[in-house]
Amino acid sequence: HLFCTLFHCLLEKAKNQSKNHARTEYTCYDSSYYFIALISFIHIPSLKGFVMAFPFLAIFIVFLLALYFRFKYLREKRETQEQDFWAHEQKARSSVGSIKEEDYIVIPLSTFPFGLCEDQEMVDCENQIKTLSEQKLLNLTGITNTDVKLKYGVNHFDEAVAAGERYDELIGLLSKYAIALDDHGFSEESSKMLESLVGLGCDRKAVWIALGKFYASHTRYDKLEN
Repeated sequence: HLFCTLFHCLLEKAKNQSKNHARTEYTCYDSSYYFIALISFIHIPSLKGFVMAFPFLAIFIVFLLALYFRFKYLREKRETQEQDFWAHEQKARSSVGSIKEEDYIVIPLSTFPFGLCEDQEMVDCENQIKTLSEQKLLNLTGITNTDVKLKYGVNHFDEAVAAGERYDELIGLLSKYAIALDDHGFSEESSKMLESLVGLGCDRKAVWIALGKFYASHTRYDKLEN
């Protein structure tokens, strides 16, 4: 009964599809419709007899049909997504915008524990951080190039990308510096700096692992859960 009902539904779908085309009733543009049209010539009693005689074959055919329409649905969905993407990209390529002063990120260096360690590598890292922090920075984490063009305009795309790369470099240096503080015995200062980086939206794995280790070693399980 399930097999017969399914073919009835598919047949109705084939008829409805064919009505949208200026051809005969069973003229179709998909191989599945030709198959359905062929099956439609088989009477329901014949189908019931077929199912009773070959139940496993009937189930297998139903499975193949279900699989076929599933793949067809996924293909159409992918094509729709591609069309939307290119339409989005075309709009971005012609967009004109600007980067406002409030869009730039300001890193609060005064809140970071600089000058605690005289290690030359730490000093060099600190100087690089201060130099980068004086330049224009944009947090473009998780934003595609298309979205950057739409937000700031294609005329400011290169400028925005450069500011985003400087921000990523600065966050990397701050992460390195904070972790190095813990290695030199300044674990409390390191944890505060790591917390500040998380608050700035840092998604670097090393920062989260270092902060988690600090919480675990100091039995701050409430913060570790958060």
